Amino acid sequence: MRGSEVLRQVALVLGVLLGSACFYIPQDSDGETGETGPETGELPEPMCGDGEVQAGEQCDDGNPFDDDACTASCSLAVCGDGYVHLGHEECDDGNSDNEDDCTDTCEDAECGDGFVQGVEECDDGNSFQDDACLSDCREATCGDGFVNEGIEQCDDGNLEDFDGCSPDCTSTYTCGDGVWEPQEECDDGNRSPDDGCSASCTDEYKRVFVSSSVHNGNLGGVAGADAICAALADDAGLQGEYLAWISSDTESPSDRFTHADMPYVLVADANCIQQFGDGGQPIIAQDWDSLTSGSLDAEIRCSETGEPLTTIYYAWTGTNRNGKASLDNCSQWMTSSGLEGGMTGGVLNVDIMWTFCLLCSSEECDNAYRLYCFEQ
Repeated sequence: MRGSEVLRQVALVLGVLLGSACFYIPQDSDGETGETGPETGELPEPMCGDGEVQAGEQCDDGNPFDDDACTASCSLAVCGDGYVHLGHEECDDGNSDNEDDCTDTCEDAECGDGFVQGVEECDDGNSFQDDACLSDCREATCGDGFVNEGIEQCDDGNLEDFDGCSPDCTSTYTCGDGVWEPQEECDDGNRSPDDGCSASCTDEYKRVFVSSSVHNGNLGGVAGADAICAALADDAGLQGEYLAWISSDTESPSDRFTHADMPYVLVADANCIQQFGDGGQPIIAQDWDSLTSGSLDAEIRCSETGEPLTTIYYAWTGTNRNGKASLDNCSQWMTSSGLEGGMTGGVLNVDIMWTFCLLCSSEECDNAYRLYCFEQ
């Protein structure tokens, strides 16, 4: 056998043994194997995949695979080259976009990786349930059952009312527990209707009383009169906001009060109710329009504790029957001088004189009279 043929057979055997390793076997122009060595001076040309790292190659592992440390193009495998390096990368999509299914660290995208992908609403990279993004990558909302720290006061997993957590997750109030919360108009400790406070803790009527205390014309202005009513109501355990039926040159019940579309009812104990004779809670007026019509359905004769008055049957008002200011107001209710006067109303009257005592005219401001107080 010719020497060149021997060389060809050896090369073929080595090719089988080494898999895809390539060998250059020179041939003559007629197809015969060419001779190598000093006689011809020709050597096999280097190429990627021959197992030898040549100039321009980063590596050469002698195989055509792209999933190992050296790609088929003789480049070192790196994240982002578009080939998944088995055992080292979970994915490789050839880009650095973190909003698709493969992150720029060649890991499969998942909730909690810090990148928002696919159906995720958010992804803050942690598993906390008390921040703006839940551990399942949903944005925190009222009703999800987790308290968003600093935003929500409670979250019971629903948007129902009166169950210990308000529908907006801002309060832990419960209607009917007897504790008056800002979200409630009232809370009388039960869920029964027709007792002044409804089953949903809204007012069924507005309460009215005349102050048990008496004061000269220096009330501290309209604000001072309001403060007196509020303090008396609070001391008596009355829930709600109470304002004084009193006017200055610039303020009056007409523009300060809630114009209620429900009855105004007198705060009254058994003794007070007995004085009215019908056995029921005395209704002062059916609504705001009735209240300002010029006459009442019943006298405002009982105090914040429900007790009937036994003396001093006048109240400072400075207010006409329509709820607007009259002329005299003890210098905006800031003086107790006997040289100045203020309009009063008669506590035992149900006609216009309940607020504008025509017979009394203006009373000297050094006198001590009561205040009408209305729930808003």
